[in-house]
Amino acid sequence: MNYPNFIKYLKNKIWSQSDFNKNIVILSTGTFVSQALLVLISPVLTRLYSPEAFGVLAVFTSIVTIFAALFTGKYEQALFLPKRDNHAINLMVFAIFISLVGSIVLFGVMISSYAWLAAFLRLSRSSGYILLYVPLMTFIIGTYSCFQLWFQRKEAYSVSSVNAIIQSVILIVANLLFAFIGIRALGLVWGYLIAITLSAMIMISVFIKRYYYGDFLKNISWKRSLKMAIEYKRFPQYIIWAELLVVLSQQLTPLLLTSLFTPLVVGYYSFSNRILRIPSIVFASSIWGIYRNEAVKAHKTGESLRPIYISTLKRLVALGFFPYFIISIFGASIFQFIFGNAWRMSGVYAQIMALFLFTELIAFPLSGTFVIYGKQNTFLFIQILTVTFGMCGIALGKIIGNDITSIILFSASGILSNSLSITLSYKLASKKT
Repeated sequence: MNYPNFIKYLKNKIWSQSDFNKNIVILSTGTFVSQALLVLISPVLTRLYSPEAFGVLAVFTSIVTIFAALFTGKYEQALFLPKRDNHAINLMVFAIFISLVGSIVLFGVMISSYAWLAAFLRLSRSSGYILLYVPLMTFIIGTYSCFQLWFQRKEAYSVSSVNAIIQSVILIVANLLFAFIGIRALGLVWGYLIAITLSAMIMISVFIKRYYYGDFLKNISWKRSLKMAIEYKRFPQYIIWAELLVVLSQQLTPLLLTSLFTPLVVGYYSFSNRILRIPSIVFASSIWGIYRNEAVKAHKTGESLRPIYISTLKRLVALGFFPYFIISIFGASIFQFIFGNAWRMSGVYAQIMALFLFTELIAFPLSGTFVIYGKQNTFLFIQILTVTFGMCGIALGKIIGNDITSIILFSASGILSNSLSITLSYKLASKKT
């Protein structure tokens, strides 16, 4: 076989067949490299930091993610819809502004109540003060999300791809640095703070360079921003609650686990969750953004979404089946061998959660179908079920058993919710427009 010609054939097949494939490669490459770096360094970090340290990081990031999902009003998700760039710019500015206002209010609340919250979450006195940094990180992540989705609107996927790699490199260097200078209780949290902040600054600097700062300011009008906010008011009315419930279904779990059990349990859960979500982070997020763009174009021209939906579904199943199948059988042994003896229990959690996260890998990108067809209320209903049954499963597990029982019931509820989402989104995509 002539391998150079074969490789050239594959390259042409991928890059010339469709923009969809090309964009998936661009986005997924950056995400894959960034996640590969984190996976490669994980065996080192798990020997430098304790499961409790990973638990504190999970608690902090969960709180930040919940508020970040709320404070932008999810207007950043609407940046794809305006036909004119100056309308989209004003919508983005409005999202950043309300995120700033929300973060300032949250800071006042945190000052007066962080000690109580730290005690409720079973954080030590030396770790509890980190909650004061939640408002700052909430604003930074909200701003970062707005600029990231702006570049996706402009189909500048390489910007997000490169930035993901840079963020991982900064995170790894910071985590190693804090460990070696002896800051191990909160080293992971400080590394996270630094990595997100610097990557957001890089994203903004690229935007200013490409858009030109003067033109950017010239197109900003508070009157137009408010007009755009009103035009897309269904996003804070419906989408924000559905998206918030998606976030709650993922981020409330560490908070509930730490309040019912210990930070050690949260450390096991968060690490297994982090490893299992790699296929979703690498591929599902990229496919979600590109599927949404392609589906919106098809919907606007009156074409059926079913061919795009089926094609995306097949890609997701092919990407996720093998890794999740292996983890579901050998998870405990794999985690013990790669990450150390202290992490075998995390591998047990991974075995239990594998099927749940495989169905989530499929359901998440395809859930964009609900937004495209204006069925936000259906999406909201599914997320209400997901959060309700998931949290009830964890609480029931505590009553009738232990942490393993809670993880089993939580995973079972997630499988049912994701299956429902896939079924309903497929029926919707199969409708004739």
